[in-house]
Amino acid sequence: MILRTPDFYDEFRCIAGECKDSCCIGWELDIDDETFGLYKNAKGEFGERLRAHMQEGDESTDECNTFVLNGKRCPFLNDKNLCDIYINLGEKSLCEVCTEYPRFAVEYDNVLEKSMALSCEEVGRLLFERTTPVRIVEREIDKNPEYEDVETFYTDELRKARDRELFILSDRTKTMHERLEEYLGYADHIQNLINMEAGRPGGLKKGVDGRFSKKIIKEPSLREARDNFELRMSILSGLEVLDSEWSDTCKELNLHFSNSPTYTEDMKKFLSEPSITEELAIWWEALYNYFTFRYMIKSVYDCEFSMRAKFARLSCDTIRDMALMRWLDTGKFELADMIDVARIYSKEVEHSEDNLDYLADELLFG
Repeated sequence: MILRTPDFYDEFRCIAGECKDSCCIGWELDIDDETFGLYKNAKGEFGERLRAHMQEGDESTDECNTFVLNGKRCPFLNDKNLCDIYINLGEKSLCEVCTEYPRFAVEYDNVLEKSMALSCEEVGRLLFERTTPVRIVEREIDKNPEYEDVETFYTDELRKARDRELFILSDRTKTMHERLEEYLGYADHIQNLINMEAGRPGGLKKGVDGRFSKKIIKEPSLREARDNFELRMSILSGLEVLDSEWSDTCKELNLHFSNSPTYTEDMKKFLSEPSITEELAIWWEALYNYFTFRYMIKSVYDCEFSMRAKFARLSCDTIRDMALMRWLDTGKFELADMIDVARIYSKEVEHSEDNLDYLADELLFG
């Protein structure tokens, strides 16, 4: 197979007990069947401890094997925020979700794409600390496809289109505003070609490299800017809340900006803040790159290319609102703040298939 990853993928190392928001706290911990069997047969006192905290799933109700949490903590997360399973049984004994997080994978044809989620602060550091555009690298790996029976559509064309979007986003000879006009315009161009494909076979293949019209993004009036913000908040209010940190963030956003006559002016001041102007431009580029690489290739399963460009814009605009709020609250916005606001959004949105499906429906039909 061909493995494709961002160029920082292999740099990731879990920082374990140093992490401020441990992935072993506040998450439901599913145990894959193979590891569940290993734990059921573990010997000695630690084996007894494992079994005391395990709960077997039920296929008839689609319930997974899990650990029963101790409050919100994994029962094997010790007082130093280190994993007792790792300490007692070794890394190979960890269940699949613990081994893989924060990595994620998308497979299509003979290609495996892997990256990592911004809900992990160390991933945020790798993404936002860099000053050069993210590159996608690929190599051959000794692995057979796992999902050969899953139907996909236009894989070569849509991968090429997604990669062109990444190129548009990384073109630093243009402002971010100009890049977004091209990014959204090209997404609409590709979606139109997909929609016409039934009547004009081959049109998508020919049109991927073709010319297209930019989607002109006018600077909104004060009223339009507030309306856009309130529309985002209205959409996001329909999410299943996974953590009080997210609900607290939404309350504060509404308190700051709903019906605020200064929202647009505050945003202009923030984006032109001399101490961070250059960093902000690089961080927004990195954010769009992240959401584009992670999600746009999934259009090979449903042909919804432009919807995923809209999702990237909704996500980046929301994180920008959160960044503005942080700047207004503290008078500064640094790398640690960028990592943190992206983490809060990612943890709420990207770790619930229900939330992702809900947003997809809103952006398609809302």
